[in-house]
Formats: sequence, structure tokens, C-alpha cells
Amino acid sequence: MRLCSIIFFIFEIVNTIVVNNTAVFYYHDSIRQKRGILKDKQHIWPEKEITYYVDPVLDHSLIKTALSRISKETCLIFRYKLQKNKALFIYLPGKYYETNLGRRREIPHKIFIPLFPHNIGKVMRETMRALGVDYEHNRFDRIYHIKINKENIQPYFLKFYTLENAFISTNYDTNYDHRSIMHFSQYEYTKTLQKVIISKDHLMQHLMGKSRYLTFNDAKLLNKKYCSFPFINHLPCFFKGYQDPRVPTRCKCLPFLTGNQCEIIRPNDPQCTQRIIFSVVERQQNIIVRVGGKCSFYFQTEVGSRIIMNLKFLSIGNIDRKICNEENSIEVKYKKDISSSGYLFCPQKNEFFFTSPINVVSLISTFPNTNIRLLISYKKIKITN
Repeated sequence: MRLCSIIFFIFEIVNTIVVNNTAVFYYHDSIRQKRGILKDKQHIWPEKEITYYVDPVLDHSLIKTALSRISKETCLIFRYKLQKNKALFIYLPGKYYETNLGRRREIPHKIFIPLFPHNIGKVMRETMRALGVDYEHNRFDRIYHIKINKENIQPYFLKFYTLENAFISTNYDTNYDHRSIMHFSQYEYTKTLQKVIISKDHLMQHLMGKSRYLTFNDAKLLNKKYCSFPFINHLPCFFKGYQDPRVPTRCKCLPFLTGNQCEIIRPNDPQCTQRIIFSVVERQQNIIVRVGGKCSFYFQTEVGSRIIMNLKFLSIGNIDRKICNEENSIEVKYKKDISSSGYLFCPQKNEFFFTSPINVVSLISTFPNTNIRLLISYKKIKITN
């Protein structure tokens, strides 16, 4: 603990020195608070190609990778410029990850990045904010999903927890997503080492603020604002799909669906168990499935019932148990909205027992191509009033 404190203290000193010497000239334009993704077009960038500049003291490869992950899911293109006066976005050293929300009068738009520690998710988060997407925990419906302990927040950062105004932003029919790239972690900007954000879904508590990629709904928000082509006809999209930002005649689907309208369940990878759909009855059933690679499994019972399920890793091949992220886990989807991110069940935890709130459970695995076996035990229970 003492060593960690010393390391953190050194990081703080280095960041402070760099900010004071090289970035204080740029710092603290007024940071106004609007939410969701802004409706007002004057705060949305008209460009689909965003030019950017990176201060030489920052890690350019980190920022380049972050921008590549955003570009991959949208129609936006990011072009690096050697001169800051030719850029729309400039990444500058700062004490905190911070930027203004949406397009402002001052161009280039400044995005502040600490030297240490590196956090690709926060680079993506602040870039999304510069594009007009606000923090997830500021949604107008947050009262149903989280509790904010304002007394635990450092005063300067209270502005980053202000409830959104539904009249000046839109969420494009997306539901609250605890694992959104735009969500703060449970301790973000705490002044007391006490939790700032309490999730009302306890399974999502430790997953907030940990994402390293856009969630489906993160990309949907950005694409709906920047990458819609209303004059290009396409068939209606099923299962929360929407117009593909790169091929607008078809739909952009959840990762486990395919087809022009998202009407087809995507086949499992060869190293996965090929059976995908399972019916759940009152008698407990036990199955062993192979989940190495990208695999999907769907469990369903009749409406008015729930599913009790236990997951247990039997073998994990050469997977590192210490890593728990989107690339090394099984996503357990148990909410009514299948587009909302689920709980990540990782190899570091051998078993996971839960009861679904609805009659459907989906398991989506994302692992390297290796021999991983999972024991699934499940049965249905009736909902009693």
C-alpha cells in the first residue's frame, strides 16, 4: 500500500510539473454542462474527418489507438497533423482527463490528458465528449440506476456530475448503460476514498468506468448524430439495430446478430459449441460448452418465469486469470434491453450464480482461440407476486 501511494504521488508531481510548464496557457476554458448527445447543431462538428494534433510529451500511440477504436465503429475519420493550427482537436498534457462538451467557439478544441497513468478508455471518453456525447451517469433517468454521493466528490469536479436537461439532449432511445465508455468509475474524483457512484444493480458496481472499447449504445449515439443518411433507403432494423454508418443500405447489428436487418443469429466460431438456443424448464439441466473465441448462447423460458443459472469454468486453456475485460470474458446479458451491456464473468472468478429478472439470458463469450470449457447449470422458477 505504501509503495502504491509513493508511485501515485510521483505521478501527481510529474503531471503537475508538465501542466505548469507546458499547458497552463491552454487550461480551463469554461466547461459548460449539457448531456446525452447535444441536440443543438452549433455544438456538433460539421466535419466527418477530424484533424488532430498531439503534444510531443504525450504518448501519440495511445491516442492514435483510442481514435482508431472510435473510427472503427463509426463513419468518422481522424487525421494526424504536425501543426496544431491545422487541427480541430489538440491533445495537451493536463492534470486530469478533461475537455469541454461539444464544439465551442475556440478552435482547435483542447482535450487534456495526464502523462500518467495511461488509460485508453478515458482518452476515448474525453474524445467522445469533445464530439458532443456527455457522461452516461448524467442521464436524466440516472435516479433509476445509480445513486450519486455528492458529499464524497472533490468540489471542483461536482460539475461533471450534474443531471442532464432532457430538452437540450437526446439519447436516441438507448437505455442506461453502466459499462458505457462515458461512465465514471465508482471512485472517480472522490475526496474521501469513499464511493461516489453506487449502482442499483450490484453486479455492475465494479464494472463502471472500466470499458476500453465503445459499447453498442456508445457507437449508436455517435452514429445517429454524425453518420445518419436519411435519404438512403434501407430496410427496417430489428433488435435495436440501426443504419450502418459505413454501408448505409444495411443495418448495424449487435455483435451476435447479422443479416441486412439484424434478423439472423450469427453462427458460432468453429471452436465454440455449435448449438446456440436452449429451452429452460423446471428441472435443472447441466451442460458443458466450449467458449473459446466468439460464441453466443441463448436461454429462454416462458413469459412470467425467471432463470436461475450457475456458470463455472472447467478449463481455461492458456488464458490469464488476472485479466478481466471485454476481450477476456463472458458477457452475461440479463436485462430487457439486449443492447445494454451485461455483466462480465471473467476467469479470475471460477463460479457465478444469479437469477435473471426476465425470462431470457444470453451468454456472449470473447476469448482468444483456445480450449475453454464452461459448465452451465440452469432451471426456471415462477415469478410469485
